Amino acid sequence: MGASSPEAIARAVLTRLERLIPCEWLSIVLYNRELTEERAIAWQQASELQIHVGDSQPVVPNDVLERLKAGLSVVTPDLATQHGPKAQLAEDLETQHMHSAMANPMLVQGRLIGVLALASTKVNFFTLEHQQIAEEIADQIAIALHQAELYDQIARHNFELEQRVRDRTAELEHVNRELEMFSYSVSHDLRAPLRAVQGFAEIIARRHRSSLNEEGQRYFDYIVDAGGQMNQLITDLLDYSRLGRQHVRFGTIPLRKLLLEVIEMLQPQITKYGAQIDLAEALPDVRGDKTLLMQIFANLLENGMIYQRPGVSPVVRVDCTIEPEAVVVRVADNGLGIDQEFHEKIFNVFQRLHSAEHYPGTGIGLAIVRRSVELLNGSIWLESTVGVGSQFYVRLPRPTGL
Repeated sequence: MGASSPEAIARAVLTRLERLIPCEWLSIVLYNRELTEERAIAWQQASELQIHVGDSQPVVPNDVLERLKAGLSVVTPDLATQHGPKAQLAEDLETQHMHSAMANPMLVQGRLIGVLALASTKVNFFTLEHQQIAEEIADQIAIALHQAELYDQIARHNFELEQRVRDRTAELEHVNRELEMFSYSVSHDLRAPLRAVQGFAEIIARRHRSSLNEEGQRYFDYIVDAGGQMNQLITDLLDYSRLGRQHVRFGTIPLRKLLLEVIEMLQPQITKYGAQIDLAEALPDVRGDKTLLMQIFANLLENGMIYQRPGVSPVVRVDCTIEPEAVVVRVADNGLGIDQEFHEKIFNVFQRLHSAEHYPGTGIGLAIVRRSVELLNGSIWLESTVGVGSQFYVRLPRPTGL
């Protein structure tokens, strides 16, 4: 049966059943789960079909109900001679001058969900063949009703999921708007007074620095340095807040070519720290976004140069291993190293292991790195030994088709 609702199923069944069993009255009655209420959803009398979700009636406990619950059909040769409590349906049939009746149970997983009822004005009308036909059709109705119920449950569930997605999308859009407002505030409202402080500091540096004593010059340098750190912190915060909202443009990126561009970009820092950057000759292509990849490796390479041991020139080595569906890039340095307890914490915002006085930075760089890697459907982890150096591993997808 292709019908999708109890009423449609009833309409399809009763019109056919009348041709197979030519009785004067047919009906489909459904029970609630507790078997305390019943309602007729359709009936056919004198070839006139009525589709109606009737009012619920209380179920009358009697021998007929118990036999139906046991999965047995009940044939009554003459309603007038029936003993014991009668269901409301049986009483209604008698008022319409029906005599013989047949009730066929509709079961789903052993539970009575309804009854296919037939009646005739003739006494002892229903034959064994009629009973077998009605039982088979009742079974088919039960299956169709169960499938319709499941379909309705799935449809409701899908609607609820879609509504949740719409609500979640609206929430995310609201959060994104708030983040954009926050970024605007940070970029303009906070930077405006900072620019004023830095501007006046530059004027003082040009005109009056020489008139300050050694202590005054030292305090003044603290102000200038703090202004620069604050400006960098604002920049890093803005970069981090934009990561979740920017569009990721996936493509095939030649890793060695990209790293050479990063090294060229970092040349002033390489010169400043006297660093050596070694690239493996065989570096494959990866699947990713060029801007995010440059941000990832610029941060990792710069960290490898900044966090150096005193008296040891920084050496940073980049190589990789190839997996079936990914490339694992290793960025290894000979720097300070990181204690095991901080291997996860360093990827959180504002996590610094060293003072800004000795090692510059804002504590946001590795948080940006991890977020960027996640946006590329990759992962990052760390192995490190204090006093020996650190190795950062970045797993990135390989281009499709390789």
